[in-house]
Amino acid sequence: MTPRETEHLFSAGIPLVGIGGSLEGAPTISVDDLDAGLRATNHLIQLGHCRIAFVGGPAEAGRSFPMSSDRRRGFERATSTARLPIHERNQLVSDFTFLGAYQRIKNLLAEPEQRPTAVFAASDEMATGAILAARDLGLDVPRDLSAIGIDAHPIGGTFGLTTIDRRARRRGTHAAQLLLRQLVSRGTGHGDHELHRAHFIARSWTAPPGSNSSPA
Repeated sequence: MTPRETEHLFSAGIPLVGIGGSLEGAPTISVDDLDAGLRATNHLIQLGHCRIAFVGGPAEAGRSFPMSSDRRRGFERATSTARLPIHERNQLVSDFTFLGAYQRIKNLLAEPEQRPTAVFAASDEMATGAILAARDLGLDVPRDLSAIGIDAHPIGGTFGLTTIDRRARRRGTHAAQLLLRQLVSRGTGHGDHELHRAHFIARSWTAPPGSNSSPA
Protein backbone atom coordinates (compact mmCIF):
# COMPACT_ATOMS: atom_id res chain seq x y z
CA MET A 1 0.00 0.00 0.00
CA THR A 2 1.14 3.52 -0.70
CA PRO A 3 1.30 6.14 2.10
CA ARG A 4 -1.68 7.88 0.46
CA GLU A 5 -3.76 4.68 0.62
CA THR A 6 -2.78 4.14 4.25
CA GLU A 7 -3.77 7.70 5.12
CA HIS A 8 -7.17 7.25 3.44
CA LEU A 9 -7.91 4.26 5.69
CA PHE A 10 -6.85 6.07 8.85
CA SER A 11 -8.79 9.23 7.92
CA ALA A 12 -11.89 7.05 7.53
CA GLY A 13 -11.33 5.63 11.03
CA ILE A 14 -10.39 2.18 9.78
CA PRO A 15 -7.74 0.43 11.91
CA LEU A 16 -4.81 -1.08 10.03
CA VAL A 17 -1.97 -3.51 10.80
CA GLY A 18 0.40 -4.87 8.18
CA ILE A 19 2.08 -8.28 7.97
CA GLY A 20 5.03 -8.68 5.61
CA GLY A 21 6.55 -5.32 4.75
CA SER A 22 6.52 -1.84 6.21
CA LEU A 23 3.52 0.51 5.82
CA GLU A 24 4.22 4.15 6.49
CA GLY A 25 2.31 5.32 9.56
CA ALA A 26 0.91 1.88 10.43
CA PRO A 27 2.18 -0.84 12.79
CA THR A 28 3.65 -3.75 10.85
CA ILE A 29 5.16 -7.15 11.57
CA SER A 30 7.63 -9.07 9.44
CA VAL A 31 10.20 -11.84 9.69
CA ASP A 32 13.92 -11.23 9.30
CA ASP A 33 14.34 -13.17 6.05
CA LEU A 34 17.96 -12.10 5.66
CA ASP A 35 18.75 -13.67 9.02
CA ALA A 36 16.77 -16.79 8.05
CA GLY A 37 18.82 -17.18 4.87
CA LEU A 38 22.02 -16.63 6.81
CA ARG A 39 21.17 -19.25 9.43
CA ALA A 40 19.97 -21.81 6.88
CA THR A 41 23.19 -21.50 4.87
CA ASN A 42 25.40 -21.49 7.96
CA HIS A 43 23.77 -24.75 9.05
CA LEU A 44 24.88 -26.40 5.82
CA ILE A 45 28.36 -24.87 6.06
CA GLN A 46 28.78 -26.10 9.63
CA LEU A 47 27.91 -29.61 8.47
CA GLY A 48 30.88 -29.41 6.10
CA HIS A 49 29.22 -28.51 2.79
CA CYS A 50 31.32 -26.38 0.44
CA ARG A 51 29.24 -26.63 -2.74
CA ILE A 52 25.83 -25.22 -1.87
CA ALA A 53 23.11 -24.28 -4.36
CA PHE A 54 20.38 -21.71 -3.76
CA VAL A 55 16.96 -21.77 -5.40
CA GLY A 56 14.67 -18.81 -4.87
CA GLY A 57 12.08 -16.64 -6.51
CA PRO A 58 12.59 -13.72 -8.90
CA ALA A 59 13.50 -10.23 -7.66
CA GLU A 60 10.52 -8.46 -6.09
CA ALA A 61 10.63 -5.19 -8.02
CA GLY A 62 8.16 -2.68 -6.60
CA ARG A 63 7.18 -4.79 -3.60
CA SER A 64 7.64 -3.57 -0.04
CA PHE A 65 8.86 -6.91 1.31
CA PRO A 66 11.74 -8.45 -0.69
CA MET A 67 11.32 -11.89 0.85
CA SER A 68 13.21 -14.04 -1.66
CA SER A 69 15.85 -11.37 -2.25
CA ASP A 70 16.56 -11.11 1.47
CA ARG A 71 16.90 -14.89 1.73
CA ARG A 72 19.31 -14.83 -1.20
CA ARG A 73 21.30 -12.04 0.46
CA GLY A 74 21.56 -14.17 3.61
CA PHE A 75 22.85 -17.05 1.51
CA GLU A 76 25.44 -14.84 -0.17
CA ARG A 77 26.57 -13.29 3.11
CA ALA A 78 27.06 -16.69 4.76
CA THR A 79 29.02 -18.14 1.84
CA SER A 80 31.10 -14.98 1.53
CA THR A 81 31.96 -15.01 5.25
CA ALA A 82 32.98 -18.67 4.97
CA ARG A 83 35.02 -17.77 1.85
CA LEU A 84 33.17 -20.27 -0.28
CA PRO A 85 32.88 -19.68 -4.02
CA ILE A 86 29.46 -18.73 -5.32
CA HIS A 87 28.96 -20.22 -8.76
CA GLU A 88 26.30 -18.58 -10.92
CA ARG A 89 25.13 -22.00 -12.10
CA ASN A 90 24.26 -22.88 -8.49
CA GLN A 91 21.96 -19.88 -8.04
CA LEU A 92 18.61 -20.82 -9.52
CA VAL A 93 15.43 -18.81 -10.01
CA SER A 94 12.08 -20.57 -9.81
CA ASP A 95 8.56 -19.96 -8.62
CA PHE A 96 7.81 -21.15 -5.11
CA THR A 97 6.26 -24.43 -6.27
CA PHE A 98 7.34 -28.03 -6.06
CA LEU A 99 7.34 -28.60 -9.82
CA GLY A 100 9.26 -25.47 -10.72
CA ALA A 101 12.16 -26.27 -8.42
CA TYR A 102 12.05 -29.98 -9.27
CA GLN A 103 12.96 -29.45 -12.92
CA ARG A 104 15.59 -26.78 -12.31
CA ILE A 105 17.35 -28.75 -9.60
CA LYS A 106 17.16 -31.92 -11.67
CA ASN A 107 18.89 -30.17 -14.56
CA LEU A 108 21.60 -28.94 -12.18
CA LEU A 109 22.18 -32.31 -10.51
CA ALA A 110 22.22 -34.18 -13.82
CA GLU A 111 25.67 -32.71 -14.51
CA PRO A 112 28.04 -34.58 -12.15
CA GLU A 113 30.94 -32.13 -12.47
CA GLN A 114 30.91 -29.74 -9.51
CA ARG A 115 27.50 -31.03 -8.45
CA PRO A 116 26.36 -29.30 -5.23
CA THR A 117 26.17 -31.42 -2.09
CA ALA A 118 23.48 -29.24 -0.50
CA VAL A 119 20.57 -27.03 -1.51
CA PHE A 120 19.07 -24.10 0.35
CA ALA A 121 15.58 -23.46 -1.05
CA ALA A 122 13.55 -20.32 -0.35
CA SER A 123 10.47 -22.45 0.39
CA ASP A 124 9.74 -25.93 1.70
CA GLU A 125 7.90 -26.80 -1.51
CA MET A 126 11.03 -26.03 -3.54
CA ALA A 127 13.22 -27.99 -1.10
CA THR A 128 10.92 -31.01 -1.46
CA GLY A 129 11.11 -30.72 -5.25
CA ALA A 130 14.92 -30.67 -5.01
CA ILE A 131 15.00 -33.83 -2.92
CA LEU A 132 12.70 -35.77 -5.23
CA ALA A 133 14.75 -34.61 -8.23
CA ALA A 134 17.86 -35.98 -6.53
CA ARG A 135 16.19 -39.31 -5.84
CA ASP A 136 14.95 -39.59 -9.42
CA LEU A 137 18.58 -39.30 -10.50
CA GLY A 138 19.60 -42.14 -8.17
CA LEU A 139 21.21 -39.87 -5.56
CA ASP A 140 20.96 -40.70 -1.88
CA VAL A 141 19.45 -38.19 0.54
CA PRO A 142 21.11 -36.83 2.59
CA ARG A 143 24.38 -38.63 1.75
CA ASP A 144 24.64 -37.13 -1.74
CA LEU A 145 22.43 -34.09 -1.25
CA SER A 146 21.19 -32.25 1.83
CA ALA A 147 18.29 -29.80 1.63
CA ILE A 148 16.85 -27.09 3.83
CA GLY A 149 13.78 -24.96 3.21
CA ILE A 150 11.80 -22.16 4.82
CA ASP A 151 8.20 -21.92 6.09
CA ALA A 152 7.71 -25.14 8.12
CA HIS A 153 5.16 -26.51 5.66
CA PRO A 154 3.27 -29.46 7.22
CA ILE A 155 4.43 -31.80 4.46
CA GLY A 156 8.04 -31.06 5.40
CA GLY A 157 7.57 -32.54 8.86
CA THR A 158 6.26 -35.75 7.31
CA PHE A 159 9.36 -36.17 5.14
CA GLY A 160 11.95 -34.99 7.66
CA LEU A 161 12.80 -31.67 5.99
CA THR A 162 15.06 -29.32 7.92
CA THR A 163 13.42 -25.89 7.80
CA ILE A 164 13.15 -22.36 9.14
CA ASP A 165 9.75 -21.76 10.77
CA ARG A 166 8.50 -18.20 10.19
CA ARG A 167 5.76 -18.81 12.80
CA ALA A 168 2.91 -17.45 10.71
CA ARG A 169 0.25 -18.33 13.29
CA ARG A 170 2.10 -16.43 16.01
CA ARG A 171 2.48 -13.36 13.78
CA GLY A 172 -1.20 -13.52 12.84
CA THR A 173 -2.20 -13.66 16.50
CA HIS A 174 0.04 -10.72 17.36
CA ALA A 175 -1.31 -8.69 14.44
CA ALA A 176 -4.88 -9.32 15.61
CA GLN A 177 -3.94 -8.17 19.11
CA LEU A 178 -2.48 -4.93 17.72
CA LEU A 179 -5.65 -4.40 15.71
CA LEU A 180 -7.86 -4.95 18.75
CA ARG A 181 -5.84 -2.37 20.68
CA GLN A 182 -6.57 0.15 17.96
CA LEU A 183 -10.28 -0.67 18.15
CA VAL A 184 -10.30 -0.19 21.92
CA SER A 185 -8.27 3.03 21.87
CA ARG A 186 -9.98 4.34 18.72
CA GLY A 187 -6.57 5.34 17.47
CA THR A 188 -4.37 4.41 14.53
CA GLY A 189 -1.59 2.86 16.58
CA HIS A 190 2.06 3.72 16.24
CA GLY A 191 3.89 3.22 12.97
CA ASP A 192 6.43 0.84 14.50
CA HIS A 193 7.86 -1.97 12.39
CA GLU A 194 8.52 -5.19 14.32
CA LEU A 195 11.14 -7.54 12.89
CA HIS A 196 10.82 -11.07 14.27
CA ARG A 197 13.41 -13.85 14.21
CA ALA A 198 12.38 -17.17 12.68
CA HIS A 199 12.76 -20.54 14.42
CA PHE A 200 15.23 -23.17 13.20
CA ILE A 201 14.03 -26.81 13.03
CA ALA A 202 16.69 -29.47 12.37
CA ARG A 203 15.49 -32.72 10.84
CA SER A 204 16.96 -35.60 8.85
CA TRP A 205 17.32 -34.12 5.36
CA THR A 206 20.51 -32.30 6.30
CA ALA A 207 23.69 -34.17 7.23
CA PRO A 208 27.44 -33.95 6.60
CA PRO A 209 28.36 -34.78 2.98
CA GLY A 210 28.79 -38.52 2.56
CA SER A 211 26.75 -39.32 5.65
CA ASN A 212 24.94 -42.66 5.58
CA SER A 213 22.00 -41.44 7.64
CA SER A 214 18.64 -41.44 5.93
CA PRO A 215 15.35 -39.59 6.48
CA ALA A 216 12.78 -41.08 8.83
